Amino acid sequence: MFVLMQLCLIDLPFIPNVLQNTKVLTIFISSASEFFQKPEKNFSIREYLILEGLVEKDFPGIEGIKSFPLFPQLIENDHPESDSEDIPRDLADIICHMKKEEGIEYSEDIYEESEDIYEGKGSKHKIGGYPNYCHGINGFEAGFEFVLQISSDPKAKLGINGVGNIYFAKNPSNNQWQAEWDSF
Repeated sequence: MFVLMQLCLIDLPFIPNVLQNTKVLTIFISSASEFFQKPEKNFSIREYLILEGLVEKDFPGIEGIKSFPLFPQLIENDHPESDSEDIPRDLADIICHMKKEEGIEYSEDIYEESEDIYEGKGSKHKIGGYPNYCHGINGFEAGFEFVLQISSDPKAKLGINGVGNIYFAKNPSNNQWQAEWDSF
């Protein structure tokens, strides 16, 4: 397995509840072709709850992908996709009415930061909040909460099945993880 991402959660502006005790996450995947065929069987996540005893190690990366630091930015006005199950039904009805009657587009007109974060001008790596699906996935099993999204990133030369995202969710009752992906 190869390290796809290593993430230190200390001092991040937001940490999902399910990761409140986690200090470092390391995400491993099998080869890309194996992962995309069966993501549920071809990834592993290690969570480190303490820093004491951790040794800095140079992991072999995935050939062709550049490693570089990410700089966190808190997005306070995060939102679910307008047609997802995450958005309350009454709000979805209002948005549909606005689209139909007033020609308003949810991402472009309502959410002010969508141009940079959600329209491909910036990487869409996310921890917490709502996933930004390309086409939508079948969803995670009951009890799993969305935690992390890794997106195709031209700076890192990371293409997720072309241009796409990998989504990770965790079940807080049994500490199991699930992975899904989609792409344009």
